[in-house]
Amino acid sequence: MAQSTLELKQHLPDRIALERRAKLLAHVGNSWHLVEFGIALGAGIAASSVALTSFAGDSLVEVIACGVRLFGSPGSATRLGGSAGVCPLM
Repeated sequence: MAQSTLELKQHLPDRIALERRAKLLAHVGNSWHLVEFGIALGAGIAASSVALTSFAGDSLVEVIACGVRLFGSPGSATRLGGSAGVCPLM
């Protein structure tokens, strides 16, 4: 039992670094979806295109979903089977 605890403590800095990297990638992805939303919405309104406007709506849903995973309660993320603060691949 003590040996497994020691092994976990040795890997803890690696896990923290990986969680930081995952959160950074999630923020970058979320920023991309916000830019995508703005461009698609503007182009959809300018062209009176339902398809482009729907694409903007899809991007907004992805932003909201990722935001819930990033800023939701950490307990809810671990109950869902993931680690806290990490977006699933969409």
